[in-house]
Amino acid sequence: MKAPLTTPMEVTVEKMVYKGLGLAHTPRGVLFIPNTYPGDKLSICDIYKKKGVLYGEVKKVLTPSPFRHTSPCTHFPKCGGCQMIDVRYPDQLTLKTNIVKDCLGKLPHLIDMIQPIIPSPDVVYYRNKMDYAFGTDTDGQLIIGLKKRGHFDKVCPIEHCHLQSEASNTIRQFTETFFREAGETARNPVTHEGNCRHLIIRESKNNAQAMVILVTAKANTALYQKYGKALKLAFPEIQSIFHSLNTSQGDHTFPDKLSLLEGATHITETLGALQFNISPYSFFQTNSHGAEVLYKEICEAAQVTKTDTVLDLYCGTGTIGLYLAPHVKFVTGIEEVESATEDAHRNAQMNQIQNIRFITGNVKNILKQTPITANIIIMDPPRAGIAPKALRRIIGLRAKKIVYVSCNPNTMARDLEQLEESGYTVQSMRLMDMFPNTYHVETITVLTHNFA
Repeated sequence: MKAPLTTPMEVTVEKMVYKGLGLAHTPRGVLFIPNTYPGDKLSICDIYKKKGVLYGEVKKVLTPSPFRHTSPCTHFPKCGGCQMIDVRYPDQLTLKTNIVKDCLGKLPHLIDMIQPIIPSPDVVYYRNKMDYAFGTDTDGQLIIGLKKRGHFDKVCPIEHCHLQSEASNTIRQFTETFFREAGETARNPVTHEGNCRHLIIRESKNNAQAMVILVTAKANTALYQKYGKALKLAFPEIQSIFHSLNTSQGDHTFPDKLSLLEGATHITETLGALQFNISPYSFFQTNSHGAEVLYKEICEAAQVTKTDTVLDLYCGTGTIGLYLAPHVKFVTGIEEVESATEDAHRNAQMNQIQNIRFITGNVKNILKQTPITANIIIMDPPRAGIAPKALRRIIGLRAKKIVYVSCNPNTMARDLEQLEESGYTVQSMRLMDMFPNTYHVETITVLTHNFA
């Protein structure tokens, strides 16, 4: 609940922490302030508490941080897609490095191990997947955009997004016009009224292919087929168009039923010498050109040889394991999402890689039920990190080397602490920027253990 201040409070942001929040010490306690940078001198009008944490609301920037510059995007900062597109790119890399250092506060001995951050090959138009939301503007018109910053139930209308490609902008605009003229309404995440929910656009950056997934709450086969045909005619580069029926009250994109409207069931991406099939809901690294750099770094960090057996945990569509397979004896991948492991099997066949297998299931359960041996473990868990039981079972495998790839330095620090307590030693840590203009950062940490 917000607590309006009778007199605005002046504060200075000392540092940026995870989730891109500015931190300031005040007489009220530690204050986290969205949309601010180190060095900002601010006038705070309100303070509110959320899950026991104090947040400040900016009334006015009194003295701007030297990190602040003009944003190339007219939708910033209302749109929630980017958090720091108004920061010059070299400074973004500095801020991200400092965020990781801050997350390692309980492990200060690791801070000096951080190697210089690797920049993304592309700073704009780098994403190969975007989840746009349908909404309603102030005139009651249907729109497609991104969620407003700090709001799950409000959509910011978008004319031009700098995150995906120029083509995705025109596909989004075409879709908005089509369903507006059809008299369709946007699904309201609070009242659960309306129909149109999300527009997902996936792209192959190296093969010039695209996939479009229309997510709605109601079935209207004739209208969606008409949309698919019109979209394919307008954009021949679109290989695949799906309709995803989602009747749940939750604001997510996963389908009750998935139907192919036009084209193929997959698009294909090329990374290095490998080809990868991508289906509508399978995980694939969001930054294709960055992924090529990331996988090379993982391969070099692991220092694999032809005698190594590798366990690839949270393997998604098998990209890391398949990238490593030509350089090792054997790879086992484990992934919970069945469609992803189906893609992984197809990817192995397509690339004629035979020294690899994929198991569908929860990492914690598979490691309990299935005898697996590996001297190297590669793990790339979701943002929540590794579940405690899963981590204990990973440690129980007694692998001599672990390469931990993380997209959340907070949960990574928690898991590294547990791994160190079990006898593992961190040998190196490298940062990689896979998400320019946001606070997100990838880390590659190598740990070893000399088991007796």
